[in-house]
Amino acid sequence: MATPTPAQLDGLSAPNREAILRLASLPATPRLPAAMPTKGQAAVAVILFQTRSTSCAVPPTDDSSDMEPELHVICSTRAMHLSSHPGQASLPGGKVDRSDVDPQSGQLDVAMTAIRETCEEVGLDPRAQEVGDCVHLYTARPFLSKTALLVHPVIYFLPPRSAYKTLSSLSPSPDEVDLVWSYPLRALLSSKMPTTIPAAGSSASERPLFARLSDPSSVDRHRPPQETFRTYSDVPWLLAGHYRLHRFRSPHQLVKGLTADVLIHCASLAYDCPPRYAAFSPDQASWDDCVAYLVKKRLAAIAAAASATVSQQRPTPRWGDGESGDAYGSMEKFATVQGRDDDYLGEAAAEAEAAMDKARKRDEELVRRSKEAPWHIANGNGHYPLTEEQQIQA
Repeated sequence: MATPTPAQLDGLSAPNREAILRLASLPATPRLPAAMPTKGQAAVAVILFQTRSTSCAVPPTDDSSDMEPELHVICSTRAMHLSSHPGQASLPGGKVDRSDVDPQSGQLDVAMTAIRETCEEVGLDPRAQEVGDCVHLYTARPFLSKTALLVHPVIYFLPPRSAYKTLSSLSPSPDEVDLVWSYPLRALLSSKMPTTIPAAGSSASERPLFARLSDPSSVDRHRPPQETFRTYSDVPWLLAGHYRLHRFRSPHQLVKGLTADVLIHCASLAYDCPPRYAAFSPDQASWDDCVAYLVKKRLAAIAAAASATVSQQRPTPRWGDGESGDAYGSMEKFATVQGRDDDYLGEAAAEAEAAMDKARKRDEELVRRSKEAPWHIANGNGHYPLTEEQQIQA
C-alpha cells in the first residue's frame, strides 16, 4: 500500500481527496493463518477514479462541468460463454496463484493477484503501478462467496493526471469480458436514485446521476421487472441465517450479490458513512464470522488429510437465485423486495425507535467490519490459527 503523493492527488475535488486519503490511511488488514491454502482464495480490484460522466462509459464520453465530480469504480460485464455468472456485472479479479508472493516478505500478496487479473481481463498496463498511474490504497478483509471462495478486495486509485490515458488504454479480453464500464461509488449508499451535486457557483439543478438506466427486464430476466433503484432478496445462508442479496440498477447489468457487498463496504469506508438502508438481514452472520467459519473448516480438513485419506464428495449445488445460464447454480427463486432507506425494522420501525436504533448500529458495525478479526491472533511472533474460544461451531 502507498499514500498518494501530492502530484497524484492534484485535480481531485476536496470530498474525493478526503475519501482517497481516508482509504489510504486505514490500518492493515489482519492476514489469514499461514496454513490456509491458496486454493479457494481470490482477489478483486476496486479501481477508483474521478469523473463528471453520467454515461458510465470507459473511457468517459461526456464531462458535465456543472456538476461536482464523482468517484467511479471500474466494472465489467462477464462474457456470456462463461459457465459461472455469465453476462453479470463484476469487478476485475480472479483466483490466487501460488506465485502471488511478495518477494520481500515471502508472504502471500493478494494485491498481486488483483492487479495481474486486471491486466488480463481488462487490459490494464502492467507497468501502471510502477509509473504511478495506479496506486494501491488498501486491501480489505476477505468476503465469502456462495461458492466458498475467500474473496479479497484490493482498492486502487487512478490519479487524475493520467486517469483518462489509463482508461483509454483498457481493452476487455473476449475470453472473459464483454464490456468495461464504470459505476459511481456513492450510489451504493442509498436505495434512492442518486442525483448530481451541482458544482460550486453553478446555476444547475440536481438531475439523475445516470444518463440512462437499463431496462430491468433485459438485465435480470429471471424475475419480474423492478423499477426501484435497489431491490433485494433474503436467501438461506451460513450459520442458520439469511444472506441479503442486493441489486442496484445501472446503465448496464445489475450491480448485485458479492460485487454489491464489496462496493457497499468500500463506499462506507471511503465516505465514512454507512448505507442508509439495512445492508444485512436480521439474522445474517457477519462477513468476519463467515470467513472464520470457513477458516476453521479448511484448517480442520488439512489436519484430517494429514492423518487419513479424505473421501472426495460431490459438491452440493449452490443456490442460484434463478440466475439463468449459471451452470453451477440451482434455479430456485426467492421473493424480491423493493429496497428503501431506513428499513432496519421494516414497517414497524416508526413504532420502535429504540429497536431501530439498535438495528441500525448493528448494521453499521457489520458493514464497517471494525471489530477484531475472529480468525486472527497477533503477537510478536506473527499470526496463528484460532483458539477454541474464537472458533465458530460448525
